[in-house]
Amino acid sequence: MGLTGSDKCSSVTCDPGTGLDIITGQCNTCPINLYSEGGLNIKCKDCPASKPTTMGKTGASSCSSVTCEAGDGLDVLTGTCNKCPENSYSRGGLNQRCVQCPSHIPSTHGLVGVTTRDDCHELTWCDVGRGYKPSGCEDCPINTYSKGGRSVQCEPCSPYTPTTMGKTAQSECVSVTCNEGTGLDLITGKCLSCPLNTYGVGGRNKKCENCPDNTFARNTIK
Repeated sequence: MGLTGSDKCSSVTCDPGTGLDIITGQCNTCPINLYSEGGLNIKCKDCPASKPTTMGKTGASSCSSVTCEAGDGLDVLTGTCNKCPENSYSRGGLNQRCVQCPSHIPSTHGLVGVTTRDDCHELTWCDVGRGYKPSGCEDCPINTYSKGGRSVQCEPCSPYTPTTMGKTAQSECVSVTCNEGTGLDLITGKCLSCPLNTYGVGGRNKKCENCPDNTFARNTIK
């Protein structure tokens, strides 16, 4: 049976940072980016656009504005200014967020923390062994590689295939197996005799290691 008169209804006074749940009649803590100044039958309200964040806190009685530097954008969940990710930019300012580059100039070519739309560019095709730079496609340096593609970057060789054998403009890196007493020189990709007071156990991509403290190796450089 339902209520029979208005005298059966109630009002509730909530503390600041809490809002009324009319289903339960209880005052609950306001979630992140909602606030309440407290009062009679007060509910949690969304932060306004001019003050969009509670700085990552619940139970807020007010919201805040945040000024970000150029190249940074506001994360309203935490209230912090973070570097704009690749393919976005920010001029900075009050409550400024990162803006995605337009579809016709979608790329910042791997740059983060970009400050203006002028740093958004068209995609540029780079051949195998070459990577994009603001001045155009350039040969990948030693121990980096590229499979080619639109605005592709030169990637560093991995620990498993660590060298380009002293060559630039490579599409892949390789591994090298060295004999005992030698170690891999990453710059040249060659196995070289271990110098004085170092040793080489040999194996895939193994380098010469320094002898432990208070020991030495009975080897000589020829």
